[in-house]
Amino acid sequence: MPYAPHLRLTMSGRLMGNTGIELEAFSVRLNLTDPTITGSTPYGQDMVDDMGADCRAFWLRSDSRISSAAVLDQVKLARIGADGKYTDDPFLDSNDTPTPGGGGLLMFPLQVAFVVSLDTDRRGPSGKGRVFLPTPTLGLYPDLAAAEVAPALAVAASLAQLITDINNAPGLDVVAPEVVIASSKGFLSPVTSVRAGRVFDTVRSRRTSLAESYSTPVGVS
Repeated sequence: MPYAPHLRLTMSGRLMGNTGIELEAFSVRLNLTDPTITGSTPYGQDMVDDMGADCRAFWLRSDSRISSAAVLDQVKLARIGADGKYTDDPFLDSNDTPTPGGGGLLMFPLQVAFVVSLDTDRRGPSGKGRVFLPTPTLGLYPDLAAAEVAPALAVAASLAQLITDINNAPGLDVVAPEVVIASSKGFLSPVTSVRAGRVFDTVRSRRTSLAESYSTPVGVS
């Protein structure tokens, strides 16, 4: 089935090494309902600038636990058609100031991510989603198998605040866009809650794009 038309908000930037050299790129995406189709909401630069400020505030919050190695460069808003692709050129946030994460120094390799699940009232896989947050700075629980409980809850609360801020879009909207899970079955299900997964994860596409680095060969006699 085709997708229901919607908006896609994308946060993108660079993952930096200790020497200040860009090693990888990242992106974090959220889908939104599109009341701009009916003209009830102004779609354009003002909207993406407002949401961009929300995204940068999220990035800078210490509770988001995103390290300073993850630098947010751009926030982009685009219309998505039934084929899941852009229908026209996206709008870019006017504020292009590089924004390092406010969670402190890098703790883990760059391919490590922290997953936050997005829940809706729709049952089944089409009502679930997730986002991978880069370069987490959460400490490990004493058994070393998962992140500490309180910081993980703080990350979930910070992302929930971002979603609330985006949904409000103060001063701009008659009918506000709403963060949703966009299913290929044609459903747009509003996000009702978020849960932080305490087991660290890896963004597979990022891991496979890394160039391997080897030690000097050691001979065997």
